[in-house]
Amino acid sequence: MAVQCLLYAGAGAAAVGYLSYWWVAMHVEQFFDSAWVVGWLRPRPGGAGSVWLVVALAAAVAAMVAAPCVCAYQAWTGYRSARQLGIVALVVSVLGVLFNPVTCLAIPLTALALGLAWHPALTRYFEQWESLRKPPEPLPAPPAGSVVYGRLPRFE
Repeated sequence: MAVQCLLYAGAGAAAVGYLSYWWVAMHVEQFFDSAWVVGWLRPRPGGAGSVWLVVALAAAVAAMVAAPCVCAYQAWTGYRSARQLGIVALVVSVLGVLFNPVTCLAIPLTALALGLAWHPALTRYFEQWESLRKPPEPLPAPPAGSVVYGRLPRFE
């Protein structure tokens, strides 16, 4: 399904962008070029500000990877809530502007997936899943007066 592929690609772009951020930040002389937000704030490498920034960026990328993955799974299993989760994933993917161009790829990929999630074909897909998950109708109860306990009268 295209929606899942796009969402997983967006999560992958966020992860690869974060890994490239770490690779560049690992070298102290390039620390301020590692992520856009690091260049904007210019914390002292190894200082408390840079440690808190690294923690915040790790939390941001965790959300950027988790949100589209959860949304893709919900879409695959046929839950309509995938559409609302797609909106959340798109909002979270905007955090990519803190990193680099690779993480920014998550934004259009998630937006395209969200657009496809509202396609009528996916609505039919969700309806088919709902009909499959719907519990079967219970059997009608026998009338109250026809239940006989013990030996049946015709066998006495």
